[in-house]
Amino acid sequence: MGKGNTSVIGLNFQWRQGNSCDALRAFVFSDSRYIGISAKLHPTLSQINDHLKLHGLRQAQALSDNHLQILFQRLQHELKSEYGLKTYRALENLETKTKQFNFGQSVEEFFKFKHDVSCANSYRSWILKFWLPFFLSKGCEHPKDFKQWQRQAVTHIKSAKNKHGEDYSHHTYGSLTKSLNEYIRFLKEYDYIGEDDVFRLKAKITLEQKKRGKFANKRSADTYTESDLFQIKERIDSIYQNNLKMKLRAYALFFGVCTGLRRGNLLGLRAKHLIPEANVPHFQLADNIVNGWSRGQKGPIVFENSSKMSAFEEGSICIPLIQPNTALLSEVTSFLKANLPAESRLIDAHPDVVGKWWRQIAKECGVKFLSPLQWRHSYATIGALHLADWYRNNTYLLQQCCLHSSIKMTEKYVNQKSSQLLKAFED
Repeated sequence: MGKGNTSVIGLNFQWRQGNSCDALRAFVFSDSRYIGISAKLHPTLSQINDHLKLHGLRQAQALSDNHLQILFQRLQHELKSEYGLKTYRALENLETKTKQFNFGQSVEEFFKFKHDVSCANSYRSWILKFWLPFFLSKGCEHPKDFKQWQRQAVTHIKSAKNKHGEDYSHHTYGSLTKSLNEYIRFLKEYDYIGEDDVFRLKAKITLEQKKRGKFANKRSADTYTESDLFQIKERIDSIYQNNLKMKLRAYALFFGVCTGLRRGNLLGLRAKHLIPEANVPHFQLADNIVNGWSRGQKGPIVFENSSKMSAFEEGSICIPLIQPNTALLSEVTSFLKANLPAESRLIDAHPDVVGKWWRQIAKECGVKFLSPLQWRHSYATIGALHLADWYRNNTYLLQQCCLHSSIKMTEKYVNQKSSQLLKAFED
């Protein structure tokens, strides 16, 4: 690696000097010439150069960097494999053509087939970057060949490395298997494969893996309590009492915490949709603003009068202001209405910014940070504890306020490990 060469025949590596660090270039000998490997398309080469940039390493320093040496060995292994170059060039051209089948064209058809769901682009990305390289490296020239590698595909999920060089989290197993299963379903529906070629992949962690702790749940199961919500309100009032801009932002996000709204519906609300002065203080659900990447588009996308689960007539869905109590939430919404134009969004931002802004506010106010998804779990958990006095002991009302399609979904959102549940048994 020091001179840019390797003992593997057909591979060549060169260093390129930069202002703050060096960069590694890779070449593979094929068809009587060396072909340059793009770091933009090859994940391991990309990781190497990212590591060099992050630590400001030069060629000489890279020789003694253990992590870089591990990545370099992996890069050699990937490029020297029998189908490594074939897979790379297929992805590079986005054609993935074989003698029997044009995978690239089928993936684009698959994307259009799934374009009416929010995860279409995610599906396409997993197929192109994760599954096609695997099946093509096995010599598959048609999707009919996939089934014979079904068991190895499960092993691939558990042994493949993510962009950080680590094993994929078991939370990702569902995304990986579903993308392939949906692609197989598409191929069958479009008559690219027959019934005998269809299979459904499942990848679950075993009891032994759980015992070893390798796949311990890294996601926080924490939720806000009622006392947390009161404390957050007090801290916002104290920290931002002389900063109207930040208090409006903090109140708008706090409104999302208290109502458990999805990010898209929180972003879609305007000041006019808050109605704290009514006999039953409430707000009206409005637009849903989502990240366009999931649909293969740039920038946010606005779905008027809709939630994740349904579309509706303007003003037809009203949610009462309940948690942590009506008076507190009415005060918050009244402040927002008094200081924002009626047509102004409560939060004018990209969907990806919501969590980042709340993290900043939580840090400045000295309160616990929980993600927007955990807001929803918090709302369902607190609601379950007060089912009798807040929701008339009617699980359907709690389900509707959670904007869930079924009560089973609401039950899944209740934090069963939370110490809050003990309060349900207090005198």
